[in-house]
Order: sequence, then structure tokens, then C-alpha cells
Amino acid sequence: MNEQKINLTKFIANSSFCSRRKAEILIKNNLVKINNKIAKIGDKINPKDKISIKEKIITTEKKIYLKLHKPIGYTSTNKTFKNEKNIFSLITKENYQGDIKELKKLNDIVIQKLYIAGRLDKNSSGLIILSNDGDFIQKLTHPNFNHEKEYLISFNYPKTNKKYNEEEIKKKFKKGIIDQKELLRAKKINFITKNQIKIILDYGKKRQIRRMLKHVNLEIKTLKRLRIGKIKLNNLKIKKWNFIRECF
Repeated sequence: MNEQKINLTKFIANSSFCSRRKAEILIKNNLVKINNKIAKIGDKINPKDKISIKEKIITTEKKIYLKLHKPIGYTSTNKTFKNEKNIFSLITKENYQGDIKELKKLNDIVIQKLYIAGRLDKNSSGLIILSNDGDFIQKLTHPNFNHEKEYLISFNYPKTNKKYNEEEIKKKFKKGIIDQKELLRAKKINFITKNQIKIILDYGKKRQIRRMLKHVNLEIKTLKRLRIGKIKLNNLKIKKWNFIRECF
């Protein structure tokens, strides 16, 4: 029935094969079939339809949502590099922090198929969200959904360069800073101590906070993400992970 039909690109994203955007590219290149017939952009499917990509049958999997406390020194990418530590190596039974009864879900996790929401650079720590639900990741990361990201930063004031006072920094960050032809702006900013600050972004550019603090001559000591939307790091210990219970 029509009520049961879903968009083909959504189905592919839910299967964890790729994102909806990449699914559109595959469809345009005639690499997707519905019941052995070449699919078209805009096609909708029934649950019983057979979907294949490059002749491989695609099925939906059990949805997995988890959060990780990323330590400094780990890369947050699906690609692995020689002599570099990767966050996916931390998704183990030994690093699980939660209800032991739910640990059996780990057997359902195919690590290589987890998408990352909100990457952190190697020298940053804090909340990382992973899921095999492509739609969930898109809603969490796309600027149109305006999910806040909260960070705690400790820093030093350089001895030789010009120093900005707290009010100047707040005004600059809220108004926005032009860097590499991009507007970098904070939604909220609050000084916790003289050398510690909380920043909330409602969108994020690559290495945005580091670029903003560099603009006002602040040397970052530590940068830690505390929250993405309603999902908080809370008491999750470093290198530990747990299943997400929050929702949007």
C-alpha cells in the first residue's frame, strides 16, 4: 500500500550502505535496481521490494546509536592510517560503560558501517556520536536542523601578542570573524574562569573554534566537546562508550 512506501534514497541510507546524497549519485549512474529494474531518482519502494546496488542486495539493519568519549590522540574517521590510533578501536566490550544486560547489542554492531556525527580533530577530546542510521546522522549534522554543539576550552594568553579582554572576545565571537573567506560565529559564549571558556555553536566549520581563538591570540590548551543537541557527554569516562538514550 502507498502508506508503506518509502523513498529509495532513504531506504539506502537506512541500510547503512551510504548517505542519501551518495545514493542519489548511484541512482543517477544506473547502479541501483528495484526488483532487477534500473531505479530512477524519486522512486519509492515497498518493504518486499528487492533492492540491489552494483548487484549486491541491500537490506535494512537494526539501528544502533552510541556515544563515545574520545581521548586526545585519536582520529575520528572511517579511514585508518598507519601508526595512528582510531576511535573505532575503542568500541569494545572492555570499554563499554552502561547496563551490562545491553552489552549483547555489541554483537549487532558492524563497526565499519557506523557513521560519525561531528568529527573532532586529533588534538581534541569529548563527545562523539556514531550510528548506522543515515537519516539520524544527517539530521544531527546538517545546518538546517540547528543542533547546538557545546565545547569547554582552556587556554593561555600569549605574553607577547595583544591581549583581548573578555568583553571584546564575546563581542567578536558573537558578531562573527572572517577567516579564509568564511564567517565564524558563536551562538553563545561564557567565561567560566579567566582561562576557561564555554562556547556553543549552532553550525560548525572545519576547526572553527581553534581558528576563532587564534584570531584573538588565545593559545588553546584543551578543547573538549560536551554536547550535541540534547545528547550530552555527562559522566561518560574517557575512552568509554554507551548506547544513546536521549532523543530529538
